[in-house]
Amino acid sequence: MTEFKTALLMTEQDDLPLDESYFDLGLTSLTVNDLKQRLESLLSREIDGTLLFNSPTVQRLLDHLEEDVLADLFAGTAEPARQVAAPARDALVDDLLAELYQG
Repeated sequence: MTEFKTALLMTEQDDLPLDESYFDLGLTSLTVNDLKQRLESLLSREIDGTLLFNSPTVQRLLDHLEEDVLADLFAGTAEPARQVAAPARDALVDDLLAELYQG
């Protein structure tokens, strides 16, 4: 989540609230739309824009990526993917966000 914090002008020591609206944290609709387009380009997959604007939290974005956009990467586990793959999911999203904000 380092890059998400960077986009929000947060320091490494700041806690990124996963369940707080990223609009309340300081992102704009233009920034969110840019994020959506860049993520779609990196993933070569479509992200539901309605979700990004109607449920605008980092946790909901992570859940959407895991459950819908990247579901095939997390399929086939005996336990729910959220419990099994949370570290892998977070690392994947961190890598994607790093690509977005280093460009």
